[in-house]
Amino acid sequence: MNDLSKMQPLTRENLPEIVFDRLCELILAGGLEPGRSVTVATLSKALGVSPMPIREAMARLAHIGALTRQTGRSMGVPTLERKDFEDLRNVRNVVETAALSWAIDNRTPKFIQSLEDRLSEMVQAEQASDNHSFIHCNYLFHFSIYEQADNPVSLEIIRHLWLRICPHFHLLNIRGHLQISNEIHFELLSAIKEGDKKRAREFLSNDINRAHQRMVTYLFPDTSQLRDARSEQ
Repeated sequence: MNDLSKMQPLTRENLPEIVFDRLCELILAGGLEPGRSVTVATLSKALGVSPMPIREAMARLAHIGALTRQTGRSMGVPTLERKDFEDLRNVRNVVETAALSWAIDNRTPKFIQSLEDRLSEMVQAEQASDNHSFIHCNYLFHFSIYEQADNPVSLEIIRHLWLRICPHFHLLNIRGHLQISNEIHFELLSAIKEGDKKRAREFLSNDINRAHQRMVTYLFPDTSQLRDARSEQ
């Protein structure tokens, strides 16, 4: 498992919390996608720890809806219903745009430079048609914003939301999606630089809503078409 092979062995200090954070990073960086599972034994070997903290971390992730048991010894990405996707989109639009506004208030040249660097990496991933790298860079770009908000409560909420939705970003490996997504990110970055909160929030919502629509159309084609037809009546 390539993503797990990159993990470094851990020390015993604060082990349960460190293991939990490592597994969160694995998910948020695009290391776990729908249909793929992980076992306690595999993770224990990759991190160089006993099975106990792995089980504790997996239980915490299952509690927040990021993992679900697939077999007796493996866990994977839960199956989401259409309403789950809609609920996640709606909450993301509220919490993430609020954090964006706070980040704009706290913007610095170093922060802007970090966003430019992340966006450059996303362009490289797009040009290479590397969806896995794009997911990782997209996570780093967005969380650079949410961390700049300097609000630990909102950051924790957003992290939980992303732990549930991020694996499904693998479904966005659709022709043209990465390029359009980057175009939205460039507009978002421009608005952040100018301190234009209204425009920035609009582009972030556009990014969230567009990804949501792509995912539900892919997963629920019949119901998506039915709802679109009803909305036009």
